[in-house]
Amino acid sequence: MAKAILVSILFAHVVLPTLAAGSSDAGRGLRRTVAYTVGFNLLYLLALTIVYPHL
Repeated sequence: MAKAILVSILFAHVVLPTLAAGSSDAGRGLRRTVAYTVGFNLLYLLALTIVYPHL
């Protein structure tokens, strides 16, 4: 289970900025990266507090 948590953190640090980098405007890409990171962190917090203890 710890390996899955580590892989999900790596996903957030590699894939999410890559998805946002496709924007032609640097400011828009930065805003998307921040939004994706905040969204991922909120879902991650939810998963660790609710889902993970039940496994």
